[in-house]
Amino acid sequence: MEDLHAHTPNLQRLDLDNVWLLSSENFVIGVSGIKELKIKLVPDSVREMDRIGTSMVSWLQYIQCKYNRLEEISILAPQTDIEPIRVINTFEHSIAMMVGVMNTKLAGYGIGVFPLTKTIMDAIDDRNLHLKKITIDDDYGIFSDQLEIILLSKQSKSIKHLEILSYREIRMNDRALYRFLHTLSGRLPSLQHLCISMRIGSSLFLQLLIHLPKLEVLEVDFTCLGHVSSRIEVPVCTIKRLHIRMYVYQGFNVKEINNIIRFAIQACPMLEEFHISGCCYSLSGTVNLWFLDNPLLKLIHVDFGQPDYYTFSMLHGDEEYKDGKHICKLADRNSFNIDIGWRGEDVILDLKNTE
Repeated sequence: MEDLHAHTPNLQRLDLDNVWLLSSENFVIGVSGIKELKIKLVPDSVREMDRIGTSMVSWLQYIQCKYNRLEEISILAPQTDIEPIRVINTFEHSIAMMVGVMNTKLAGYGIGVFPLTKTIMDAIDDRNLHLKKITIDDDYGIFSDQLEIILLSKQSKSIKHLEILSYREIRMNDRALYRFLHTLSGRLPSLQHLCISMRIGSSLFLQLLIHLPKLEVLEVDFTCLGHVSSRIEVPVCTIKRLHIRMYVYQGFNVKEINNIIRFAIQACPMLEEFHISGCCYSLSGTVNLWFLDNPLLKLIHVDFGQPDYYTFSMLHGDEEYKDGKHICKLADRNSFNIDIGWRGEDVILDLKNTE
């Protein structure tokens, strides 16, 4: 690391992806002006935490001494097991010591090698930090405890970007979020950007739109389950960017998918960017992406399954018609298609899986 810094004295951002932090001898030669540090360990490295625990503590101490100008720090440990990560208790003290002396301009915190505890949050508060972004990792199986710690801290007033993630291939227990939905907007008054990178149910996704109307950016993974009641009143949100990763399994019909998408689009009249990705299995029919009342729309990004073809509807009033000249034929893989329609000009289409 010291060789790297010696040859890059003006480096502002350092991303280390898919790495092992094994060396336990880190000699600090001066300090670095890096403002953003992101480290992602190799997948399933958490299985080796007992073996590399000593070197991880050494690295945390190195970061504490070397990077005293950080404005954002992220250390994540992705894993693929369905079991929660076992907590290595020796990390808590080192993390608390590190954040306790960090740059007072630190605005982003996401250390996933240890859950966010009251001890760590107290160190953040005592340092008089005003975090704008915070990431919590549900791979420890204590998501609700970590979120409650945030809500009870001084940081709850300043957080604008909350990220909740899990690398485990499981669907999150919706009840853990339901309990916070009705009060989350009031308890995180500055929240503008919510990212939930784990699979929740589609009903909870719709509840996010209803109970967090002041969001500007929403990113969410969800699995299609159940149906959308026609009696649910569509809310009016201030969301400008909506990213949805949808997982549709065999047996779920396209009608319910369209109900979910229509609800989301209608709830976001100020939408500027719409991104949909994910996968579907044995799906047939037409998925409609119709932007009837989204005059500010600038970008439509689609990477959802592998449709047979796209069609593009010309929208007039509440009616739509197909223009045969605007059909993008794709390879014949799955028996479903995606129809896209919008009003306005200068909308950019970014369509994946085309031939």
